[in-house]
Amino acid sequence: MKKYRIRILPLAFSICLLTALSLSIILLPRSSALAAVYAAETDAELCKTYSKQSPLIGAPTVVCDVTSKSVYDGLMSDVTPSNAILRFDKDKNVTDVDGKVIGSFYDIYKSFNRKIIPIAYLSDGAAADAFDDMMRNDVNITDIAVMSSSAQTVGRVRKSQPHIRGIVEYESLPENLYEVVKESTENGAMTVVLNSADADIKTVTYLQARFKTVWVRAQTDSFGDYFQSIASGALGVIATDPRFVYDTFDYFDGYARNIFNVAHRGLPQNYNENSLGGVEAAMRSGATHIELDGHLTKDKRFVINHDDTVDGVTNGKGVISEMTLSEIKKLDLVLKTPYEKIPTLEEVIDLVDALNAELETDVVLIFEIKDDQADFVQYLKTVLDEKDFYDSIVIITFDSNEHQLENLKNTLPQVPTATLDSVPESTFKTKLPELCRLNTGVDLIHVLQTDSYSTALRDRGFSEWYWTFGAKNDVQRASESGYLGVTNNSADCYAKVVRSVYKEPTAANSREDVPKLGDKVSLIAELYDGTKIEVNGSVTYFETVSGGWRCFAEYEDDSAGYTRRIFSQALSYYLPIEDENPFPVWAIVLCVCGGIAIVAAAAITAVAVLKKRKTDKSRFAE
Repeated sequence: MKKYRIRILPLAFSICLLTALSLSIILLPRSSALAAVYAAETDAELCKTYSKQSPLIGAPTVVCDVTSKSVYDGLMSDVTPSNAILRFDKDKNVTDVDGKVIGSFYDIYKSFNRKIIPIAYLSDGAAADAFDDMMRNDVNITDIAVMSSSAQTVGRVRKSQPHIRGIVEYESLPENLYEVVKESTENGAMTVVLNSADADIKTVTYLQARFKTVWVRAQTDSFGDYFQSIASGALGVIATDPRFVYDTFDYFDGYARNIFNVAHRGLPQNYNENSLGGVEAAMRSGATHIELDGHLTKDKRFVINHDDTVDGVTNGKGVISEMTLSEIKKLDLVLKTPYEKIPTLEEVIDLVDALNAELETDVVLIFEIKDDQADFVQYLKTVLDEKDFYDSIVIITFDSNEHQLENLKNTLPQVPTATLDSVPESTFKTKLPELCRLNTGVDLIHVLQTDSYSTALRDRGFSEWYWTFGAKNDVQRASESGYLGVTNNSADCYAKVVRSVYKEPTAANSREDVPKLGDKVSLIAELYDGTKIEVNGSVTYFETVSGGWRCFAEYEDDSAGYTRRIFSQALSYYLPIEDENPFPVWAIVLCVCGGIAIVAAAAITAVAVLKKRKTDKSRFAE
C-alpha cells in the first residue's frame, strides 16, 4: 500500500502540471505576445496628414472617397488627402462602389502608413458587426472614424467603440434642419456630410453654428462643383480626385468662410455683463452667438452670472447656491448703467426667441455651466423641455465641474457640447479618445492655437472655437487667422462688416446677357447686423451647365478695417423655356403627322382582325 502511494504522487503531479499548462495556454494570450492571436493589437498613434500651402485662409480638409481600385492607387503619392472613405464590408474588405473587393481593410490601412486617416463606411448591420469584430480582435485603431447614411448604424458602433469618431451622411435633408443636429448628436457624430446641391451657405452656416462640422460631397469631379463646395464655408470637401481639390484652393486668394461672432457675456464694454440689455444690444449689432454663464439658486432656478457669488457685480453679496431667486432679484447689476436685474435663463430664452423672430436672425445661445451641482443638467433639461429651446442652444463647460459633460451626454444627448478645458496640441493625442467618448468639441483659449493644431483639429472633424478676444483689433486678428468661432468682448464691432455675398438666379435672353470672366457683376452683400446692400463684385470663374450658365464671383471688402476677399457660391443664369424654343415647328408637325399615322395603322389593323374573327366564326358554324 505504501509503494502504491509513492507511485501515485508523480501521476498526480503530472496531472496538476498539465492542468496548469492548459490554463496558461488559455489565459497567457491575454497578457503576452500571443495576445495578437486572440485580441486586437492597439494602434494609438495619430496620423500625420498632408497640408497644402495656399492663399485660401481656413481651407477645408480634403477627403477622398475611394470609389475604385484606380482611386486607391492614386492615393500612393506625396500629395494625399487628410481622410479616405473606405467601403467596409461584412468580410472586413474594402470594396469599390459596385461591391468588387479592392483589398482587405487591414492591408489598405497599413498601406496608408499613418499619412491618411481611415474612415470605414458601413452600409448595413453586417458591415457594422464586422467592423466591431475587427476593432476587438484584429486591430484597435484610435485615429479612425465610422461613417454611414444611417445615423443609427453610426450610433450603434460608437456605443461599442466610444473612443472613435462618427460621421453621418445625409443624401437628402429633412424639412426641419434641426433634425440633422439632433439625430447626428444623439448618435455620436460631430461631422455631417451633405451633397453639394444641398450645401448652400445658409444651410452650412446653420449646422456649423451649432458645433457641427460640415463636409460637402462634390457631385462631380469638376472645378465648378469643387468651387461650389468650398464657397459654402464647409470645413471639408469630399472628392475622388483630391489633387484637383487642392489645385482649386489656388483660385481662392481670400477667406474660406467668415467667423461666428460670439458675444462674450453680451456686450460687457457698454452694458452690464450677463444682462438682458447686453444680450439685446449684441443681437442687434451683429452677434451670431450669445455666450452666457449659468448657476442654480437655492430654490433650483437658473440665473445668469459669471461667478458663484453676486459680489462685485451687484449692490449686494452672497453665494448664489445659498440664495433664493427672490433674494437675488432684489439686487441690481451695477457695473454699467442702466442698472438691471440678474436675469433668469427663462428670461434670456424668451428674449432670444423674440429678437430672432423680429430681426429674422438665427442667433444661438452658448450656455456655459458654471456650477458643479449634480442635478444641474436635470433641471436644465426641464427648462429646455418647457421652452422647447433645443434648436438654438449649445452648451460648454469646464469638465472640472464634477463631470458635467458626462451628465450632458447621459441626460441631454441631443444637445451639442464643447469642453473649455485646456487641450493643447501636446496632449491632444491622449485627450482625443475621451473627447470622442463624450462626443464633445473643443472651445480653446486662443493662446493654444497653432497652424499645425488647426490642421489636426479640422482633419478630425473638430471645428475651431476660441476664447476670449478683447478689442476690435483682436477680433480682426482672429478673423485673419481663419478661425471659425471667435468669442469676444466687442461683438458690436462687426455690425457693418460683410458676412456673405450672393445673387438671385437671373434669366438671360442670350449668352450675351451673361457676364464673362473678369466682368463686374452686381451682388447682394449681407452684413452681420442683417442689413443688405448692393455691391460690385467680379467674375472669377465661368462655365456652361444644363439649362444655362453659372459663374462665381468675389468681392473685395474693407468694412472690417482691412481688405478681405469674400467668395460667392454659384450665380445662375438661365434661358426661359419659351426663349429656348426646345420644340421647333418642324418637330411639332412631325410629331402630329407621326401620331396620325400610328392611329391610322392601328385602325386598319383592328378592322383586319375583326374581319378575320368574323370569317373564322362563320367557318366554325358550318
